[in-house]
Amino acid sequence: MARSNTSNPEVDKLQQLIHSDPSGGWDKCWEKGMTPWDLGQPTPILVHLHQTGTLPKGRALIPGCGSGHDVVAIASPERFVVGLDVSENAIKQATKVRANTFVFLDLVLQSFKD
Repeated sequence: MARSNTSNPEVDKLQQLIHSDPSGGWDKCWEKGMTPWDLGQPTPILVHLHQTGTLPKGRALIPGCGSGHDVVAIASPERFVVGLDVSENAIKQATKVRANTFVFLDLVLQSFKD
């Protein structure tokens, strides 16, 4: 087990899960509900940039998109947004929450991991 770098047991557990398996660790975090990065809403600065029109039009890639809040928030007729995630559990969460909004490609996930 790696030595703890923090005095916060929750952060230590999160680090253990992620370091135990570079891609599977993310799955374990989603499975256990240990996702402090998931705000349950879009990232505020992305919403601000979108609403003020300063976010460029065209294509956007959101790596580590998780449950997809940011993907949905900035997508528009003028902006094609692709979200990627290595965690199958994150994609399941996005599917459950955003089934009417996304097109999910398992093949892309598999190719991305390989």
